[in-house]
Amino acid sequence: MCSRGLARTALARVALAQAVLLLWTVAPVMAQMPMGEDKLEPVILVGTSAELMTDLDEASDLEAAASSALERARTDKSRAEARIDIRKSQLETAKRGLDLARKEKREGDRLELERQRGMLEVRLRMQEREKEVAEAAIRLAEARRDEARANRKVAEASQRLLDEKEKWRTQVLEDTTRAGRESESVVRQTRRVLDARKDAADKQKFVAERRKDLIERQIQLMDAQQAVRSLER
Repeated sequence: MCSRGLARTALARVALAQAVLLLWTVAPVMAQMPMGEDKLEPVILVGTSAELMTDLDEASDLEAAASSALERARTDKSRAEARIDIRKSQLETAKRGLDLARKEKREGDRLELERQRGMLEVRLRMQEREKEVAEAAIRLAEARRDEARANRKVAEASQRLLDEKEKWRTQVLEDTTRAGRESESVVRQTRRVLDARKDAADKQKFVAERRKDLIERQIQLMDAQQAVRSLER
């Protein structure tokens, strides 16, 4: 065997001997370590009481704004429905006049009434789009209100978690045998915070979907308005 091969073989034997020695040294120590010795790190972190109070105030403001937007959207929907009813009545009148002009063969009146009917139909479609926008705004406002309420629940649950942790720290100071162990009440409250955060995240996603729907309805309304302007030129 060449000198290089002999050198590699010698190095391999040394490495194996070191590994066996390390195993013999560490194994007895590991065997002596009690189960559960590792400290469990917190699953989540929450803010301070002052920060959570700010979160509560922001949630209240968001809910108030959503409630105001909801009332405005409901008013807009009622007005749109009233305009639609009026436009439908005008359209029915124009159709009856058009039928009469056809029967009496009044060609000039027929042409004018057909023009009026076309204008009324286009305007009716625009007003129906206005109603759809108002309905979409209602759905968005409701979703934002629900999001605000979910955010408030997160802040409230987080504050309760802080309270449970402080209670546990006090108990540990009074009874040091509790040190290093998890408080069951802290664990349960941590899970409640996580559940509340998940619900808030779902509500936030729903708000985004409702906002997208509103934007699409607004685009359709703009197209309907453009159709009205085209006829008026």
